[in-house]
Amino acid sequence: MKKGRIILISVVAVIIVIVLIIGGKMYLDNKESNEVKKEVALYIVQNYEGVKKIQFGELSKNKMTGSWTLSAKLNKNNIIIFTFQDTSNIKNNMISIYYDPDSFKLRNKVNEHKGIDNIDIQFEGGFK
Repeated sequence: MKKGRIILISVVAVIIVIVLIIGGKMYLDNKESNEVKKEVALYIVQNYEGVKKIQFGELSKNKMTGSWTLSAKLNKNNIIIFTFQDTSNIKNNMISIYYDPDSFKLRNKVNEHKGIDNIDIQFEGGFK
């Protein structure tokens, strides 16, 4: 009887440790993703006129190239896609910025030191 109890406690302890490790990893990944999105949001408001709302898609890594991709919908219908080499310093590691010039209606502006405090930023949920 005592042996069964020890085995049960051991199994429960292992399950708890696994859940804590997975939960911790998910928390840290989400925190890193939101930090990257804040940096990109700052870049957007400093470089494009008239941005009032930013909806982000998922931050994803290309396993073959090692590059990262992040898409964003600005205001209601301006979609822009950023690709960068690593997530440590977005401005210095940006590889490309893509948008469809026919549907993207925001104008570039001279880099200002504008902040993101007055911008509606949606980190989760993405867009379609």
